[in-house]
Amino acid sequence: MIKVAPDCIQTASKNKPITLPKTTPKPFTRSTAKKLKILNKTKIMNRNSKRNRNSNRKLRNILLISGGSMLAVSSASATTLYWDVNGSATPGFGTVVGGWNGTNAFWNTDSTGSNLGSVQAGTTSADDLIISQATINTGSITVTGARQASSITFAPNVGPTTNITGGTSITIGGTGASSGIFQQSTGANTVSTALILNSANSAFAFNSTAAGALAITGSVTGSASIGNTQTITASSSSGNITLTGAISDGLNGGKVAVAYSGGASGNTALSASNTFSGGFTLNSGIISGITTGTYAGFGSGPVTINGGRL
Repeated sequence: MIKVAPDCIQTASKNKPITLPKTTPKPFTRSTAKKLKILNKTKIMNRNSKRNRNSNRKLRNILLISGGSMLAVSSASATTLYWDVNGSATPGFGTVVGGWNGTNAFWNTDSTGSNLGSVQAGTTSADDLIISQATINTGSITVTGARQASSITFAPNVGPTTNITGGTSITIGGTGASSGIFQQSTGANTVSTALILNSANSAFAFNSTAAGALAITGSVTGSASIGNTQTITASSSSGNITLTGAISDGLNGGKVAVAYSGGASGNTALSASNTFSGGFTLNSGIISGITTGTYAGFGSGPVTINGGRL
């Protein structure tokens, strides 16, 4: 429908048509095209500038919110750390005696204890910790508070007696190369600090590959959630493993299971009144320390004997 302004209507007879004034369109010149091009370019630049400002604002907010998390992730990358009480300024390892407290920078990234590495005080669930042979090779590493590690290894020739003692707990297991406690020494080494199994892991190892003795005398507590089971596999090729600390499921609703595989002369002692309910499995080797009649060392779950002897 075309609307016509009143002043454009000519007076006419009934049979005479109404005519509209003629208009001549303006020519599309090069100057006009240039103006349109500049206008469109300006609009695009303004639109892009607005988008960039919004993107920068979002990025800035993300960085502000997640900055701490980003730092935590980077600091939790898997690292092998060596117990080095005399620090990186003095090559080698002077003594095993010292305080693992989160303040003393006694963990060195260099396997020889030299200044080629860096030292730090804190450890994370991504770190594999090595106790290396030192000049003073016997004594205690005293824990303060709650510590964490993916694994702890007593390296060859550590001892004859090195103890990790004190503190509230050590949460063991994580994203390092292994999760658990490992004995590579012919010495008699002990972990008496209470151990908590990292809830992010389902498999742990208490392992002795040398003729020495590894004693876990602190309690071992699971942290699996309902419907999940954390399994401790104890194994010894020639040395002995003693588990005298009580092993329990923990309070998160999940279970802990224990399995043992030993060599011809390997021996594991389960002498505590354990309450773990995920079951005990003997695959090979010798289990000792079990109280006959109650068999409390096997926990409260099912017992499976695939080999070995009591």
